[in-house]
Amino acid sequence: MSTSPRRPPPRSWREFVVEVNDGIISTAGIVEGLVAADVRTHTVLISAAVALVVGSVTTGAARFTESAYLRDAAMQAVEDERRQIALSPDAEQAELAAIYVDKGLSENLAEQVAAELMAVDPLGAHIEEELDVDEDDFRPPLIAAGLSALAYAAGAVLPILISLMVPAHSRLLSTGIAVVAALAITSWVGATIGNTSPVRTVMRTVVIGVATIVLAAGVGQLLD
Repeated sequence: MSTSPRRPPPRSWREFVVEVNDGIISTAGIVEGLVAADVRTHTVLISAAVALVVGSVTTGAARFTESAYLRDAAMQAVEDERRQIALSPDAEQAELAAIYVDKGLSENLAEQVAAELMAVDPLGAHIEEELDVDEDDFRPPLIAAGLSALAYAAGAVLPILISLMVPAHSRLLSTGIAVVAALAITSWVGATIGNTSPVRTVMRTVVIGVATIVLAAGVGQLLD
């Protein structure tokens, strides 16, 4: 019995995990750098909170710009396809049939399938077979931006909580351990959602996170 390939997950879920990790790593780097520089706890918390706000806003703004571009491009592509079908339905039907021939159907069967699809939903058939768009491309940009901002903030909260709960003398090590654990969990979840290798994903993300906070701590010590 054959099994159909697993569909890739919505991009929003994968993006969410990546942006959570961005928030963790960026804010933890700032916290570790300031702690290594022996900066007062009050200053560390203010800096981390500012990093959370700025990072969330810039991440959301970047996602808004990207999503708005993708949405405009997708809507324009659909409108162009609609216009072509209205102006040259026969040519569009022949183009659709040619696609099915390329996929392995005989010419007669491909023409029959194309004719039936053109009679029922010509625009839908051409969108599915010709245009490189999916549901994510039509998401309202504000929703995409809001999700990205929340994802970044969710990640950035962790280093701030560690700074609030852990004594200053053990904050450097505690933050590092918490960051590694959090990145391992989120990366494992992201890999599971994305149908990729959890081990490779976790190792890659944790190495990036550790390298970031080690470099940040090193800079903090140098400038102390």
